[in-house]
Amino acid sequence: MIKISDVLNPEFLNAIKFEEHPYFIKFKQYPGLRVKVNPKGRVSYITYGRIHFGGRPRTITHGTTNDLTIDKALDKHFQCLKLLQKGLDPNLIKKSKSKQFTTSMNFLNVAEDFIKDKVDKKEYSYEFANHSSNYLLNNKLKYFHKINIGQISEEKIKDWYNEEERTPAARHNALRLMSSVFSYAGTQNIVEKSFNPTSTMFNDGLSYRPKSKDIQLSLDSELPKFIYQIWDPLNNNKVDRLSRNAIYFMLFTGIKKSDVLNMKWSQI
Repeated sequence: MIKISDVLNPEFLNAIKFEEHPYFIKFKQYPGLRVKVNPKGRVSYITYGRIHFGGRPRTITHGTTNDLTIDKALDKHFQCLKLLQKGLDPNLIKKSKSKQFTTSMNFLNVAEDFIKDKVDKKEYSYEFANHSSNYLLNNKLKYFHKINIGQISEEKIKDWYNEEERTPAARHNALRLMSSVFSYAGTQNIVEKSFNPTSTMFNDGLSYRPKSKDIQLSLDSELPKFIYQIWDPLNNNKVDRLSRNAIYFMLFTGIKKSDVLNMKWSQI
């Protein structure tokens, strides 16, 4: 059954009565726009129309009166009418966008976006980004490429980790990259912020821990020699002035190399 109304406003929507069977309401002001009234209390905005040049009528559902304001529903309705006039099916476009969104959720796509974001923020050098992308992502983490990032489980990670036992250091670096990708996905609302299935590997001590190469120099005997070699008054070591000053700066201030490389004159 189809009813016809002269008005569309909040008062009219609130006054809609529910019947035993579903029915539609058309609006004289907005051709093609309908409201479907479900007996269970669901009221939905719908566009009903034919694609230009013929074809059977299409029914495009936009959402309920609880989810959409009248203005937003009208915007969606007018957009659909434009698509129909161009000979396009809005329902097929919806399905296509949904498929594209699902594909963009694959681990590979999210990881590539993460690396690009790091380069744009100058937190990754181009060399490190290329290494992360070409070797770690496209080689070591190839197993996860086509998997939806929200469907990667701890079990899948453990299985992959055990298969990569021949290269313990490389798989550890790949696991760290994966952990960072999950953290990035959380900040982008792709997954829940608390979702990071790699955390178990680190928290339970299951991941490979490379031996630390950090060695403390003796302040009394070794550090003075090191400073002299960097100073290089006879130019035996061919240390350029920029590198020398950067190393001195780190020694005297204790700041990290990345901070020195990203520092601006206004911060000195």
